[in-house]
Amino acid sequence: MNKLEGHTVNRKSLWISISAVLFLLLFITANTLLIQRVLADEKKVETVTVKGKTFQELVSFDGVLIPELEESYYYQSSRGVLSDVLVKEGDEVTSGTTLFEYEEVETVNVSELEAQLNKAETAVSVLDDQLNDLSLQSSRVESNTDLEDEQKLQLQLDVEEQVRDTEYKKRLAELDVKELERQIQEAGTEEIDNTVDSSLDGLVKEINRTPEDGEPVVTVLSNKLAVQGSVSELDYPTLKADQEVTVHAPAYPGQPVTGRMTMIENRPYQIDEESGLSFYHFTVEMEGENEIASGTHVTIDAPLHQNKNAPYVPEESIIQKGSVSYVVVLEDTNLYLRVVEQGRIEDGKVEILSGLQLKEKVLTKPKEAFTELLSEKKEKQDKGSKDEEDKEEPSKG
Repeated sequence: MNKLEGHTVNRKSLWISISAVLFLLLFITANTLLIQRVLADEKKVETVTVKGKTFQELVSFDGVLIPELEESYYYQSSRGVLSDVLVKEGDEVTSGTTLFEYEEVETVNVSELEAQLNKAETAVSVLDDQLNDLSLQSSRVESNTDLEDEQKLQLQLDVEEQVRDTEYKKRLAELDVKELERQIQEAGTEEIDNTVDSSLDGLVKEINRTPEDGEPVVTVLSNKLAVQGSVSELDYPTLKADQEVTVHAPAYPGQPVTGRMTMIENRPYQIDEESGLSFYHFTVEMEGENEIASGTHVTIDAPLHQNKNAPYVPEESIIQKGSVSYVVVLEDTNLYLRVVEQGRIEDGKVEILSGLQLKEKVLTKPKEAFTELLSEKKEKQDKGSKDEEDKEEPSKG
């Protein structure tokens, strides 16, 4: 009796096993046919090659066009008496144009010139020492923890003013040194250069016909223009030297100009009374030729968070399932569902931060059926893997 029951149980187990195998084969065959049908249908759909594009955010600043250079030409009593100023305000000058002349000196006393040179060199050395002292003073102010930030800033501004004044005096002394060296060198020659020429192409801004020693006689503004912008302390960290920017002038619509940051001041020129914010000047050098006039107010767009040559795909190529983004990649004749990380979207183009490389091909408009099929297949595979692991656990024990 027990043997008969054992045979009956074995037969039932055998039939159950055979039925399960047949069902599994039927399921795999049906899914394979369905996958082939979907894949065959998908391959008729358009693909797009992944290309690169620069994605960025822009921050804008106000600015105004000013002459790139302002050069002053000074009266030096060591060269003699001012004879004549040969230009007037508003004149156009080119590099080499004579601006003013000194009276001719009949005789040159070399010993006197050498004494003056020694005095001028000493003045330069003294002014250098003063600048070093001011630098140390600035460092002490910065490191003084007993001072409030506003006190520090005011003291630093005072020091900066003294530095500018001392640098100006040093520049005049250095000019005297150069001029005296020139006169000594030319002392043995018949001709002495008594003229002062412009070093740039531009416009005469100001004339002083009765200058004191060290005062400018002629000031020239260069024809080449630059942009002077203003930035608050909040946006100051976003700017950097040599950064590429775009300049837009409302008075010249449709004529953007590319430029580069050439100078960002590290000292504020103004502290706003209402907000308490510090403001800094920066300068942009414009590239190429343009028709924008001096004094024109402009907007400067500076890029932030640039991602150059980033892979991108059309929006319709993205399949969104919850919080996960997918694309369908075509490799040779095979299609693969791939997870990607999206970034910014500009004009229907989606920045891909990870998951795709340039020159890969993706379906332009992948079908939901294909996505759902592969998702279900992946879920079954994951579930099957988990069941296998669960089966193996008791055997390990």
